[in-house]
Amino acid sequence: MKNNNEEQNNNKTESVNEWILREFSCEGLKQHNKSIEWMIETIEEVGGVVERMPEVRGYNAEGFTIRVRGTSGVMYRICVKFHRRLARILAQRITEVDFNDELALGTIMWPFRSMMDSDSQWFDARDGEWENICIHGRRNSRPVAWPGDTLVSLLHTLSQDLRSSLERPMTTLRSELRNSYPVAWLNHQTPVETTFEDVIKHTRFIESLQDAPDEETFEELRELALEELFGEGVA
Repeated sequence: MKNNNEEQNNNKTESVNEWILREFSCEGLKQHNKSIEWMIETIEEVGGVVERMPEVRGYNAEGFTIRVRGTSGVMYRICVKFHRRLARILAQRITEVDFNDELALGTIMWPFRSMMDSDSQWFDARDGEWENICIHGRRNSRPVAWPGDTLVSLLHTLSQDLRSSLERPMTTLRSELRNSYPVAWLNHQTPVETTFEDVIKHTRFIESLQDAPDEETFEELRELALEELFGEGVA
């Protein structure tokens, strides 16, 4: 058995990525493990910063946070918790599951959707607190991806928050950016080239998108926003 000094020495030499691979992978759960590797690559790609969350051990879970800054300058935090017991149960007969069946993943992950779950927040400089923001959909919906894959999508969404806010499903992100984007600009979090006129222009567009009465109107507004805000049209 390793003594405390040996464990402390290992912790000093082990990188954060190595720690995530060790603690959040599960023997026999190949699909999940690949998903974790992809998540780690994406964290590096978007410039995310990982911190351990030892306090969740009391809930029989390992945890960490990912901080990532959006193109708006807003700082986001994703809190991830992994319940190893659930992963081990899932791994016992996973080789018998035919994932070519489009219903297989949703069926098998439904009772295990809390195996690795996350909460998203943005930092509100007005009170120094982290405000919750729900981006990844309803928790009671059928899973369509492994949890790590969902985190990859979430990281891309938040790191590119201004462009993501023009997507139709991003109702909550649009609502939060009406608060968080002006606050970020006033708190010197935005890129130096961002003017307050840029903030006004973007928030006006997301207000219009939020109030769009139908899908056709939304798409017309989105096309105009892409052109005026990002200099691109819709393919």
